[in-house]
Amino acid sequence: MSYILPDEDFMILAESSLIRRDYLTIKERTRLDSLACGYCHKRLLNQKQRVVVAQSDYTSFNSYIPFTVTQRNGGKESKNKVVVITGGATGIGLHIADNYLKHGAKLTILLDINEKHGADAVKTLTTKHGSNKAVFIKCDVTTDLDTVSKKILDTYKTVDILVNNAGILDDQAWKKCIDINVTYLIGWAMKFWDHMRKDNGGKGGTIVNLASIYGYRVEPYLPVYQASKFAVLGFTRSLGHRDNYKKTGVRVVAICPGFTETNLTVSPKTWDDVFFSVDFTKYLNAQAWQKVEAVGKAAADVFETAESGSAWLIEGGRPIVEVVN
Repeated sequence: MSYILPDEDFMILAESSLIRRDYLTIKERTRLDSLACGYCHKRLLNQKQRVVVAQSDYTSFNSYIPFTVTQRNGGKESKNKVVVITGGATGIGLHIADNYLKHGAKLTILLDINEKHGADAVKTLTTKHGSNKAVFIKCDVTTDLDTVSKKILDTYKTVDILVNNAGILDDQAWKKCIDINVTYLIGWAMKFWDHMRKDNGGKGGTIVNLASIYGYRVEPYLPVYQASKFAVLGFTRSLGHRDNYKKTGVRVVAICPGFTETNLTVSPKTWDDVFFSVDFTKYLNAQAWQKVEAVGKAAADVFETAESGSAWLIEGGRPIVEVVN
């Protein structure tokens, strides 16, 4: 028999840092996550305190993961910053650009393979935020790193923020998934990390990598995609390590979105769609979905809040919380 956790019991368990979710149904686990984020945000709004919330891991009896809820401290500002966003013409990338411009960014440079989407995105952003606030450069992240990065740096001289947003969700195209989500994310990060390094003549800066809840939670449906996002999280934590940050002045952080309504999630491909068809559909329907606008806002919040090497969850449109492991 499954046990539905009452709200008042959750509060007690949150204080004791012991929430076991292994015996809860998927629906109950989703409810538990919602209670956790809502309770923590209300309880800890004016202080910094650690609370343990369980991670969704069906295979382990020790599925605990700690989060830190931190009030936004305004330590970093995107005002007058030049921002490069891969996969920036639609969805999450476009809404990240919109939110950085809301916070005063000088320019957003949108990189994407689709020229029509790019032109539409520039029109949308410049109409809303003013002329010369957005430009589009056609770019395939797997082939155009050197030529496009050179064009950007020759034209604009300094890039303050790189958002590695380009990605795919297709376990059947496993090599392409790893190439886009990992190999070339690392390539773009290292290119602009070298440009930004204070110890190399740069001015410092921030690299934001789009990871996922699948960068630390384990489910059976998307092993290749999960591997790619685990890699992104590990790369972020290592390159963004405080020792590297002290030497270079380049902050590296990750955003871990939960289930988000994008083109990628309209029809995600598992490694065996027939084998998983019923289970995966039920699983998806039970999740706390959010709009792309929530992730765009989270990117701005993370920029102002995050320390280098940290990763931040945005799930169900709720306030961001730090993923600690």
